[in-house]
Amino acid sequence: MPGETLAESPAFRADLVRRLRCAEGHVRGIAAMVEGGADCESLVRQTCAVQAALARVNHLILKHHLNTCLRETLKGADSATSDKCLAELVALFQLLDAPNNGREVL
Repeated sequence: MPGETLAESPAFRADLVRRLRCAEGHVRGIAAMVEGGADCESLVRQTCAVQAALARVNHLILKHHLNTCLRETLKGADSATSDKCLAELVALFQLLDAPNNGREVL
């Protein structure tokens, strides 16, 4: 359900922040490569690596959501709440499955 936070999971939160800061540093490195005139193949490989790292972050967050937030919400939930949770899950999976968010690749 929207609004849950990672407040109850400081170790998990720290791991996510570490991963995101690593990706941030990687993006800064790619920007420096662009400024330095790096070859296109290297740039594409590096941007793919960052995208893979961010996809891993998304999957870890979703796993946490399923195992904690959603599980807690569904305990003793009525059918309306269960339906709302299911719709939320479908929307999250569709979001993860649409990396280009409807944009053309080329």
